[in-house]
Amino acid sequence: MAPGKPVSRGREQVEDYYAAIFKDFKTILESGYKEVEVSGDLGFGRGEARVILIDKQLGDTTYSSSKYLNILKRQEDGSWKTTQHIWNDN
Repeated sequence: MAPGKPVSRGREQVEDYYAAIFKDFKTILESGYKEVEVSGDLGFGRGEARVILIDKQLGDTTYSSSKYLNILKRQEDGSWKTTQHIWNDN
């Protein structure tokens, strides 16, 4: 759930969203959880991120920082997948 955008649902929409960014920008990302909670097969992670986007055509640079919340579900193989992801600019 990107700020100011319609909700992306499913793998294809999420991949399309990020593919458009990576097509036009060199990206630098620093991100990490500040809090994690697990209850059975569900969990959440609250984190913070800093992003630098460098326009591949113009060379212009955009800096942003944000906070986010991920909802994760344990898979049958024991791995975790994000099922919901929302963030807001700081």
